[in-house]
Amino acid sequence: MTATSDPNEIRQWYDQYIAAKAGLLTSDSPSIQAVKDDDIDVSFLEQRIEELRSEVSVTGRFCIDCQALFDDWPDLSDDTTVHPDGTDCFPGTGADWKHAVVRSCHVIRLEAAARNGCLFCTLLVRKLKESEALHVVHQIVARLESLGESAEASISLQNWGQNQSQLLWLNWPGKVSTHCNGGNALSRNLVLGALRSDGEYCSAPGLTLRLDTADC
Repeated sequence: MTATSDPNEIRQWYDQYIAAKAGLLTSDSPSIQAVKDDDIDVSFLEQRIEELRSEVSVTGRFCIDCQALFDDWPDLSDDTTVHPDGTDCFPGTGADWKHAVVRSCHVIRLEAAARNGCLFCTLLVRKLKESEALHVVHQIVARLESLGESAEASISLQNWGQNQSQLLWLNWPGKVSTHCNGGNALSRNLVLGALRSDGEYCSAPGLTLRLDTADC
């Protein structure tokens, strides 16, 4: 499934990939460019996604993993950092750039959930496609799995300074960008905000999320 079948060469690539700073790892980075000539068994990939669909439960608009994330949304507020004008900012009073990893998953599980109707997984997969990163992610996954390494990708969440929103993005498999202005987060971040029934922002858990595809 890779351009080279030499496990030593793939291991050398892996060492370089893992050592690379995630905040500098973009589609143009050498370790990302190195996988772009790799062949992917599309039929096998499609089979894996379809088989996973039976394991992914979608109730209403979201899969069980996304609903669990929404029901227990991480609190990134920081009472020690006060908004300059004294007003609240989502998700609390912390006008900062605090970051957290909120979930880890395999990209083919996202695709399976998207096909089953999960709106949030659909949004994440669409963002990968729009940034022309989905096929590259599959190529990276193929190399990682050939070495027996974890191919899961983490989802990052970050406060957006003084804005009443947060930023979320899907990282390269096995890597974590900790700022929206670094690495793959530059091209893949989504703007999120929680709304009350009256349309006002609120930080209480379990609220409906407003999802936009604007970049920062």
